[in-house]
This record gives sequence, C-alpha cells and structure tokens, in this order.
Amino acid sequence: MSQLDILQTIKCFLEHSPCSNLELTFGHTEIRLLNKPCALHSVIKYNSRLVIYKTPNKPLAKILVKDDMAFQFWFRFVPPTNGEYYFNKVVELPEPLSDGILEITAEN
Repeated sequence: MSQLDILQTIKCFLEHSPCSNLELTFGHTEIRLLNKPCALHSVIKYNSRLVIYKTPNKPLAKILVKDDMAFQFWFRFVPPTNGEYYFNKVVELPEPLSDGILEITAEN
C-alpha cells in the first residue's frame, strides 16, 4: 500500500465510514522510545496491527497499538487532512507514556 493510499484510507474511514473502528495490518511498523532528546530504543514489528477508532470528541481519533513488545497502548491524534506525508504531535497518551509523535511514511 502506498503512502497516499494509507493516508486516504484513514481519512476516508474517519470522515465517511459508518463503522466505529478500522483494523490495519502493516508489513512493519517502527516504534521509537525517546527520552528527550536521546533515542533509547527502537522496535520494528512485522505484520503489526493498529486499530483506528472514531471518537466522540472530534476532531481527534484514537489508535490502539496491539502488537507492542511490552504492552498494548493507545493514543489520540489529529487525523490527516491531505493525502501526503503525515507528521504530527500525539495529543494524548496513557501513563507511563508522556509524549509522542505520529509519523506516517511508506517505503517505495
């Protein structure tokens, strides 16, 4: 799936789908753990699953990371507004996580 396809899929789901969630499986995802500004650890998960949820407090959406190494976690984010590269600060994370960035890219 190309970068444009995944961003458009997320955008269309959030704007038009009658369903409340969308489960996506990726060839790989990378989760980087940081302690400002130093990188602590990077985890690459293959065939990883993310679930995107619509939330009642629009314009935010929620992602559940199902296949993390330590524990499942979720975060809220501002949905993409166009079909290009996406990079945005995560709005809300559960404890013990404190800060995050969501970046969506695709390998060619």
